[in-house]
Amino acid sequence: MTIEEATRLAKKIYHTAEITIDFKRYSLVDTIGIPESSTSDVIWNKLKKIENKSSEGVVAYIFVLEGGRLTQHELLFISKLFTRYPNTRIIVVFTKVRKSLILSRMEMEKTFNTQISTLLYGIKNRWIVMPSLDLFGNNDQGKIVIKDFVDELKKKIMEVRDNENVRKEEVNNPNARGETPAKFGRREKIFYASSCACVVVVIFIVVILTHRKS
Repeated sequence: MTIEEATRLAKKIYHTAEITIDFKRYSLVDTIGIPESSTSDVIWNKLKKIENKSSEGVVAYIFVLEGGRLTQHELLFISKLFTRYPNTRIIVVFTKVRKSLILSRMEMEKTFNTQISTLLYGIKNRWIVMPSLDLFGNNDQGKIVIKDFVDELKKKIMEVRDNENVRKEEVNNPNARGETPAKFGRREKIFYASSCACVVVVIFIVVILTHRKS
């Protein structure tokens, strides 16, 4: 699926862009927001169409969540969203958090309650924090922090992709589990050669929580 096709399919509800990670093109599909109070299936149906159109499927689902204390109602809503997709392909990005939490993963972890920690454990703690130029400024420090975030996000996407490739290889070839890294590397080269002309989709699911408490 080309970027133009993805754009036409997702117009009015999604924004699309293209990035290159490790010499491979990825189509980013960014939702304008999934309202917590919404019961409409329109957005989900369009997401499903994008998945079906993609020649290689969706490599990752990135849930964008506002940081801070979450109510039980909000946690239940997020948990239900997570069940729509394989937890092996989910990445969480937290936004709107304090500067100190952006700079320290350990400090961010201290803000998690048991429920959110359990959710993140279920996706092998694939989460990162999105910085804001409002906090860091459009200076050298701000640019470095933004670059570090983008690099870390790309690493998470590659981690999901590589784990999925290994899983598929093990399913298709049970004997592959005992093979050496060198043999696995050759399979990876074949994979890249066969798919370099395709565009893999990464879907950003922006969650809008409507009942937040200050």
